[in-house]
Amino acid sequence: MSFKKIGTILKPFGLEGRLLIQLESVDAEFLRSLKNVYWGHGSTAEEVSDISSLAIQSKKIILGLKQVTNRHSADQLRHATLFVPAEIVPEPKRPYPGYTQYIGYGIRDRQGHFLGKILRTESWPAQDMLIVQHGEDEKMIPLTNDFLVGIQEDRQEFIMDLPEGLLDED
Repeated sequence: MSFKKIGTILKPFGLEGRLLIQLESVDAEFLRSLKNVYWGHGSTAEEVSDISSLAIQSKKIILGLKQVTNRHSADQLRHATLFVPAEIVPEPKRPYPGYTQYIGYGIRDRQGHFLGKILRTESWPAQDMLIVQHGEDEKMIPLTNDFLVGIQEDRQEFIMDLPEGLLDED
């Protein structure tokens, strides 16, 4: 069976063995559909664990595994990779067509500081979102008139005025 990496266990969350995770290439709704996940320390799935709980709190995803019941056993999984069978991973959603021409554009603040590069766009119920490579992380930036100062087509850059803390680490 072949596997696809879907995320990383960042660290224990609380005392009951729950795990703070970061997803890659899938969304939280896909995770809700799973009964179990595979994990391993490296690029190979080593073990399978049943999912006992899942909580999605703004940017945090807290995963409970039936076999992990305390902080010590959760700490053993710190930085482990999460996998699922490759055949169950959905095809990536196509970017929202209204802004695909801006993929690859840079983003700078009003002072000219480089904030990141646009990887893709997504259409959300409240507003469209820019998914931006910011350092080693992907960040979501709401595409609103309040934040967008202008687009410099000749330089392929967005100029944005973002609220303090929007791109900070969680």
